[in-house]
This record gives sequence, C-alpha cells and structure tokens, in this order.
Amino acid sequence: MGGRLTFRLKVFVLAAAAMVLLAAALTVVQDRMVGEALSRQLDARASSVRPILAAALTAALAERDFATIQAVVAEAVSGGSFAHMLLLDPSGQALSAAGWDMARLGRPPNEAARFEMPDGDTRLLDSVRLDVAG
Repeated sequence: MGGRLTFRLKVFVLAAAAMVLLAAALTVVQDRMVGEALSRQLDARASSVRPILAAALTAALAERDFATIQAVVAEAVSGGSFAHMLLLDPSGQALSAAGWDMARLGRPPNEAARFEMPDGDTRLLDSVRLDVAG
C-alpha cells in the first residue's frame, strides 16, 4: 500500500506541476495580448487626437502664444486623453508641459518605451510628431 501511495503522490505532484506551468504560460500570453491591445488602443487614441492638437496649436505656435499653448496641453491632460504631455520645439526645447516634470524626470525617450516613474509606477510613453507647418 505504501508503494501505491507513493505512486499516487508522484502522479499528483506531476499533475500539479503541469497545471502550474500551464497557468504561468497562459498568464504570460495574456499579459502580452493585453499589452499589445493597450498599445494599439493608445496608438488609435493618439492618432485621433493628433489632428485636433495640430489644429489647436498651429496658430498659437505661429504667434508664440505660450498661454494658449499651455492651455491646450493642460486640457489634453486634464481631459483624460493623456497622463502626461510635453510639447518640444524642433530643437528639443520644452515649450509646454502638463503632468511631466522636466527638471525631475528629464526628457522622455523619443520612441515608445516603458518608463519607470519615481513613485514606482510604470508608464508607456510614446512620442508623436505634430506637423503644424502650413
């Protein structure tokens, strides 16, 4: 009877290990799928907002109306479209920011990347070029 119990225990342990491995694999696959879906959703949101931002900023940038530029950027963040927004000129100098502390965080990456915030939160940052030249 002791031999049968040992065999049953071995089968149980193997089955449990297989289930744990399967759950881990499914979790990894699900995380990747959710990440890709969120990335597509963010890209779609940025694509839909890009022409609106370009239209709202064109005249203000041409006239160097920094109050309007700041208001547009702040509204984009407070409206919930973005957690952070930083508007850079062609030379890379910050013109306006909302939700992004250049002094503390520095310039964000130029390409889409995960960024660890000082509070430990991880954010997906992406750069979008606005063509506001007429």
